[in-house]
Amino acid sequence: MFRKKDDEYVEMATDPIRRRNEIKTLSTRRILFLVIVALMAFGAIGGSCSGWNGRQSGLAFFGLIVSWSGLVQAETHLRLLKIVEKLQKGRDDKPTAQ
Repeated sequence: MFRKKDDEYVEMATDPIRRRNEIKTLSTRRILFLVIVALMAFGAIGGSCSGWNGRQSGLAFFGLIVSWSGLVQAETHLRLLKIVEKLQKGRDDKPTAQ
């Protein structure tokens, strides 16, 4: 089920141009998710303190959890691609044995 997506991710991670583009995209996505999480947290906490009923508070906190998971996923993929980028640069910088 996930094999096709895994294969696409590996192909993207091994291609330097696609990898750099994905790093830029994930950096932007991470910032976007961070803003969304902050707004949802303020809204959920503020709503709970202002007397929302249980359903409204539950939906707000559920949205916060979903947004947080998107932030964590973007952060994880970004870190992995940055590590691959550093390893690739380190391999390219080393002189070859003659």
